[in-house]
Amino acid sequence: MNRIDTTYKKMKYIGENLNTYKKISKIPHYKVKSLLEQKQKKQSMIAQIETTINNLEEFKSKEKATENIFHKNEKINYYKELIIFYKKEIKYICNVLKLKCNHVLVNDSIDISPDESQTIIYCEKCETTF
Repeated sequence: MNRIDTTYKKMKYIGENLNTYKKISKIPHYKVKSLLEQKQKKQSMIAQIETTINNLEEFKSKEKATENIFHKNEKINYYKELIIFYKKEIKYICNVLKLKCNHVLVNDSIDISPDESQTIIYCEKCETTF
């Protein structure tokens, strides 16, 4: 038995009913949970950084010295780059969850207003909406 046969059987076993041409395996529930926790931490970091940027903008508008304004602008630019970095990581995590989660789809109805509701489909495990 060569290496290709072994890999194929392993992928077939892990991936259950996957297309044999795709080399995507499903990930276990505990890894999905870990990825969701990472996503939530990064989202809370973005919220904290945005608050910091708003505070720096406010301090900058009250500042008279150009040197202090320059330093605040550097900090603001750094924090904006950090937000971009975290958003890319969140997007990557969402893509991994969407591709590799063994989805359990749920049809649910959410209330938009007292008179209106909307039907959504989401995965019970990874919270991805479809």
